[in-house]
Formats: sequence, C-alpha cells, structure tokens
Amino acid sequence: MAYKTVGRIYMNNKFTADWEEKVSKKAVTLGENQKESTEKIMRILYLMYTFMRGNSISISTTAKELGVSEKSISRDLSTIKNFLYDSRSLVGNTKIIYSHKMKMHHLDSEDCLQNEELLIIIKVLLSSRLLSKDETETIIRKLKRAMSSVNKTMMDSIIKRELQEYQEVARDNNGIMDYVGSLIRAIYEQKELTLAYRKMDKEEVVRRVQPLSMMVSEYYLYLICYRCDDEIRTPIYFRVDRILNMTVHNDHFRKDRHTAINEGLVRQKVQYMFSGKKRCIRFSYNGPSINAILDRIPTARIIETLSTETILEADIEGDGIKMVLLSQGSKVKVLAPQDFVDEMRDEIATMYESYSS
Repeated sequence: MAYKTVGRIYMNNKFTADWEEKVSKKAVTLGENQKESTEKIMRILYLMYTFMRGNSISISTTAKELGVSEKSISRDLSTIKNFLYDSRSLVGNTKIIYSHKMKMHHLDSEDCLQNEELLIIIKVLLSSRLLSKDETETIIRKLKRAMSSVNKTMMDSIIKRELQEYQEVARDNNGIMDYVGSLIRAIYEQKELTLAYRKMDKEEVVRRVQPLSMMVSEYYLYLICYRCDDEIRTPIYFRVDRILNMTVHNDHFRKDRHTAINEGLVRQKVQYMFSGKKRCIRFSYNGPSINAILDRIPTARIIETLSTETILEADIEGDGIKMVLLSQGSKVKVLAPQDFVDEMRDEIATMYESYSS
C-alpha cells in the first residue's frame, strides 16, 4: 500500500514534471508566435501609414529598413491588398498599384485627393491670403504629406516660389485661428456672443450678437450676425481679424427659415461685404469681356445686347457694388434706379475734384 502510494506519488511527480516541461515549451512557442504576430502587425501599420502619407514603397528598401526579408514585406503587402479587396464597402475602390517603371508600390484610391487636386487647393489657399504666413505654411505642409511620391518633386517646385513670396494681408490682431473654433461652436449651438470689436475707423465697440455663419470674401474671414437689440433682423458682417475679445454666453437663440442666412446668396448679392439696402440695378457695359462682369456680379443677367454695348440688371445688397462698377471705369454706366445713378454721379464728381485740385 505504502509502495503504491509512493509509486503513485512518483508517477504524479513525473507527470507534473513532464507537463511543466511541455507547458514551458508551449509558452516559449506561443511567446515567439505572439512576438512574430506583433511585429507583423507593426509592419503592416507602418506600410499603411506610409501609403496614407502619399509615399511609395520599395520592397527591397523597406525590407532593409525594417530588418526583415523581402518575402515578409511581400506577404505584408498581400495582407493589405486582401484587406482592401474584402473591405470595399468600407474603403471603396482603394487598391495598391505596382509601378514597373519606378519598381515601387503606391496606394490608389478614388476617395483620396490626387496631387493635382491638392495643388489646386494649395493654390487657392495662397491666392486667398487669408491666413498668416506661418499658418499657411503649416497647412500646406500637412497637405503635402497627403501627396503621392509620383511627381511630388515637381509639385514642390511649383509651390515653393509662390510660398516664398507670400504676402499676408494686414491684420488688426494676431490672427483668426484663435477664434475660429469658438465661433463655429457658437454658431452650431446657437449661443449669443459679446464681441469687443475694432471698426474700420479704429473705433472700439462692444456688440452682443447672434452668430449665424462665417464666410470668406476678398482676403478676409467674416462672421455674419444679427444684433441682439435689432428687431428688424438686418445681417451685419464682422471681420474676424478685427475681433479683440469674445465672450460666449449660455443664452441660446432660435434660428428658423426666416432668420437663417443663405451664404450662397450673400456671396452672390453682397460685394466686398458692405451691408446696405437691397435693390435691382440696371447698367450698360461696353468692355471687351461681358463674362468678366457676369463672373464678378453673379446675379447679373443680360437684358439686351446692342451693337456697342450690353444692358444688364442685377439684384444686389449693400454699397460694395459701387467699388465693382467704378473699377470698370468708362466701360460701365449706371442707368437705374435714379437714386443709385445720383450716388454714382456724386462719387465720380468727388473723384474728378480730387484729380483737379
């Protein structure tokens, strides 16, 4: 009995030792497999991020950089290709393309911006002169990261010279980016604001307003609002770079279809963001390009085409239209309404006097 007990104990100890050895080997194997799996995941993430940054991948170069075989990188790329194919409902028509000429892989997607499209965005940003040079350089640097390596050197050379000569517009404070986030949230949450604001004549005023929208016009970002003490609900425009201080209140306001602002119509009817009364004007144009007028005044429509001139009408708001028409010199003549004809005549007379003195 005792022998059997001892024997049983011996057998149990031997079984335990064998089991522990097997478990230990299994743990090592599992550890190695887990390590390999983790390294593979990290490589795939590295490859995907490289693609998403707009860069191309060389299998041989990447294998040397990561210290693995070229077969490992090939298998990683196959894993990514399979994922993209199986996940078309999520990623759309995104795929990895191999360039035999460059001997490199790159990511191709209909949903990703192409280099040419990114270049157009950068050109628009530069021509707007909306932001400071530092802000512009930061945004362009981020956009360039999304460019593919194909023709990237050429794109850089196109952007570089214009960026070097970039001239930001004069500002009345440090910039607009400090306020943009708070303004967007106040507009979305329909919260009233108190603005400390420096007007064009340098007078500093305080206004409590209901923010409705923001839009860019003629190098500046504008906040479109109603004054809280204005029962007529006349839109007013504040240049964001002239805001000195801002307080967001917890008081909410209601916005319906009668008080909402249509930014598209504002852009069509209001020139240079000068507020004022609404009116339909009629004028003649005898210049070389009628399209230049139609593009500059989106609401303009041709009423009559004569041998020497074209008669147009336009629905406008505010006094900014004067600057547009005066910029055309003798090619434009205002015909109606009479009060607007008188305003233009007085303005031209004042201009003539300044040149006659």
